[in-house]
Amino acid sequence: MGEKKRKNVGAAVTLLAAILALGCNSTPASQGAPDAGGATRSSRARAINDSGTIVGQSSDGSGKLLAVAFAVSGAAPAYSVTEIGSLGGSPTSIAALSASGKATGVGHTAAGDAHAFLYAGAALVDLGVLSGDNASQGFALTDDGRVVGDSSAAGNSRAFLYQSGAGMAAVAAPDPQATSSSLRGINASGTMVGLYLSQGHELPFLSSSSSGPVSLASFLSGGYGAAINDSAEILFGSTVSGGGTAPYPAGPFHELASINGFTLPAALGANGDVVGRDRNGQVGYGSGQEEAVLYRAGAETLLGFAGDSGVVDLNGQITAADRASYTLTDATAVNASGWIACSTAQGKAVILKPR
Repeated sequence: MGEKKRKNVGAAVTLLAAILALGCNSTPASQGAPDAGGATRSSRARAINDSGTIVGQSSDGSGKLLAVAFAVSGAAPAYSVTEIGSLGGSPTSIAALSASGKATGVGHTAAGDAHAFLYAGAALVDLGVLSGDNASQGFALTDDGRVVGDSSAAGNSRAFLYQSGAGMAAVAAPDPQATSSSLRGINASGTMVGLYLSQGHELPFLSSSSSGPVSLASFLSGGYGAAINDSAEILFGSTVSGGGTAPYPAGPFHELASINGFTLPAALGANGDVVGRDRNGQVGYGSGQEEAVLYRAGAETLLGFAGDSGVVDLNGQITAADRASYTLTDATAVNASGWIACSTAQGKAVILKPR
């Protein structure tokens, strides 16, 4: 994905989807800073809520992946665990969690097909696929249950919007000849952001019921729209140049300057805070040093690793009985109430609720 020219653009979107999808319980940790014993650690921040709670993943120096909370001051809360169920198969992963506790992500059917789902406190709703496709995944949702993501077949994906009563519908890209597209964010007003591939180039775009599809290449010529908040501030990501933010439509674009050389943003808060990971001079994905980061008011703060002060292993915040059933490997989303979505080594998706 770091290449400016791609021979297989459909595979490129599939790769980006796999990278940005949040169910990472089977993803090897990239190497990071050495601990006192000479082993290596890595960390990445996945999400931030309006109260500043930051969650994500860190390796512990032995290669074990842990769901963690970053920048914790004082005593960390204890949590109860709610398993959200499945679509009949495994694994299930949550990508986004709304203020009211609705969730979306990707699950697997009994036949092994990957499908987007909507969780609203009861059984998972299988969102299905667009006509002719065989796989889908949800990346973001609103509090009233609108879900965006992509539906795919044979390596090519199409952006979708799911609405209760209307089902899943394709969302057009700015270029009718685009070979693949995906939506990654939606705000309360229904403005959506994502990416499309045109003539081998990855480009960000925006779409709404009033504007239709609009290219955002004037803000970032190569990359994707990763998120949009209710103030219409857009988070951009790029596997070539890092990322940045811009208020829409006026701009300007603000680059996320990196301490170590290259930043991969993951989430945007209501007040403009950005979290993600800072890679030590490494462009693109693969092995390399990385550490969770927070951008606030234009300044980057490194957040540390499991075992550091202020980084809490969420496995230690659930009961012994729950630890016997679940090993929390990644914290993928957090909502305004402090509920945290986690992936587990058992392939289950769970929600932690402060108790």
